[in-house]
Amino acid sequence: MLSASCQADAPADLILGDAVSTKYFLQETGGRCVLSVPSASGYYFEVIQENGFGLSPCPNAGQCKCNVFKPCYGDDCLRARPCTTESGLPHEQCRKLTPCQSYREDFATNMLMTMPCVTAPLTARTPAELAALGALMKTSLLATCGIDRLLCRYAGVLPGELQVVDESTALIAVLSDLDVDRVAQCIADNGPIPVQDCQITRVHAEGASTTLSSTSSTTTSTSTSSTTSTSSTSSFSTTSTSTSTTSTSTSTTTSTSTTTSTSTSSTTSSSTTSTSTSTTTSSSTTSSTSTTSSSFSATTTTSTSTSSTSTSSSSSSVFPSTYSAPDCEISPLVLDCADLASRDAVTTAGACGVESVVSCCCSEFLNLVRVGESVTAAAGITSLAFGSVAWIGGSVYARGQFFQPGRISTVDFGALTYVNGVIDLYYNDITSINTGNLMHIGGLNLGNNELYTVAFPNLHTITGMLNLAYTRVGVVDLGPIQRIDGYFDVGDSWITSLDFGQTTHIGGDVFVGFTGLETVNLGPLRTVGGSLILEYNSLTTVDFGDLTSVEGTLYLGGNQLTAIDLTTLTYIGGDIHVDSNTMLTEINCNGLGSCISADSGATLINCPAAC
Repeated sequence: MLSASCQADAPADLILGDAVSTKYFLQETGGRCVLSVPSASGYYFEVIQENGFGLSPCPNAGQCKCNVFKPCYGDDCLRARPCTTESGLPHEQCRKLTPCQSYREDFATNMLMTMPCVTAPLTARTPAELAALGALMKTSLLATCGIDRLLCRYAGVLPGELQVVDESTALIAVLSDLDVDRVAQCIADNGPIPVQDCQITRVHAEGASTTLSSTSSTTTSTSTSSTTSTSSTSSFSTTSTSTSTTSTSTSTTTSTSTTTSTSTSSTTSSSTTSTSTSTTTSSSTTSSTSTTSSSFSATTTTSTSTSSTSTSSSSSSVFPSTYSAPDCEISPLVLDCADLASRDAVTTAGACGVESVVSCCCSEFLNLVRVGESVTAAAGITSLAFGSVAWIGGSVYARGQFFQPGRISTVDFGALTYVNGVIDLYYNDITSINTGNLMHIGGLNLGNNELYTVAFPNLHTITGMLNLAYTRVGVVDLGPIQRIDGYFDVGDSWITSLDFGQTTHIGGDVFVGFTGLETVNLGPLRTVGGSLILEYNSLTTVDFGDLTSVEGTLYLGGNQLTAIDLTTLTYIGGDIHVDSNTMLTEINCNGLGSCISADSGATLINCPAAC
């Protein structure tokens, strides 16, 4: 069993070596899809609060059970240490990385969908229209059925690809019959699933003897048990057939037996659902028939506190002159929304402000105007609202963990205009966020959410970081944000458009990597206090806009650039990396950078020596 600090209390039966460098590890894995399996020798993974590597689901459908390792910048990254077992037997936390293979059973099941449409039958639609309909179908599975981290089981992590059978029938490849049952049960519970001008009214697995539909009658019995481990191990597991994600740390297991009857046949199926601890954006359901599994485990070296620790003074002096503190005297009370006596005390005192809030939220919190220090959300809540609260002097803690993802799906910032600390919503189920009236925050962490849309209508200043990594956000417009003093990360996302809005300064690293982005225009951005990392996208052009200074290293590798012109820049404090641009013919370095790493075929103009 692992403790929160593996450096002090590593597993007793493992022999660990020194951590390997991120560069070495990524070179060894080579950007390939890999499967991790228990072994007597391999790698032991740790979660660290510094740069390292992360993992994402493989992009091809047949391998959504596997992952690819990529660079990670900022918090909650990973590092690897060589490991061997004293017993010579495989150990769950010593992982061997093997090439990911597509098994015969992967996506061998077709989900047939009865899908009548209003404006035009399926057979009259173009391939582009069908592709768009498939993508919208995944959105509907999320919105109507709550299928979120399980979406990769429906045609992989890419947008859904519909195959037309006839004018009102289509099919899509899924991992197993259980995935069909999940959609069928959704229809039985909620009615037809809307997809643009169409509706999915009935589904069944191709060749299966059982069909569930909205007219089926169901009888369900449920038993629930909870198991909690004190280990801070995070575990990522997937299986090749009827694959799944199962937790080995903190989990809630629900066994549901569902008997469904139709006029011709009946069937009984069972499934077990566990809280995902995946470090990717997908989870799944375990079938009792699954055969081959792999697991990814990581130990957190720096534990994350959810206590309401003050990060700033509660006095109004922390306000910039442009932000006025509410006219409200802060009471010394701490509001505990899980404690009736605490709630009564706040009500009796008629307090408009309290020192801090724990186990948020409750009506007493929503009626406040000011919180002197921090707000900590209760575990397991599904929505977060701020009501009349306009000012928070500390941070907002509503963070999920690798070993216990959060469940928050909606956030309403209400009257909130100022948060001196970080709004930490990392690893939840948020699909859309609008910062509303917020004008100033100390940071915003939305990484590892199911985020599709984000908007900052009134936000002017972020004194810390903005993290949108590992989300499904397609369009990012920084809008009125004038400066981000920490890092900005939108890597490993579904981003297709990035607009820097009015942002002129980013104090830390800018990371836009491992996306499908084809063009970048830095617009009004003038200074980057860290490194500018635009690696491994599909970039064909980069417009540096008003950018003049990069304090760190410039990374442009792994794109499709044909020419790079740095003549508008006046300072690059670190190296220049433009390698793995196979179409690059020329780069003008303008005498900048300490050294350059480039492919041999490119013409170097006014560039430094090779790195």
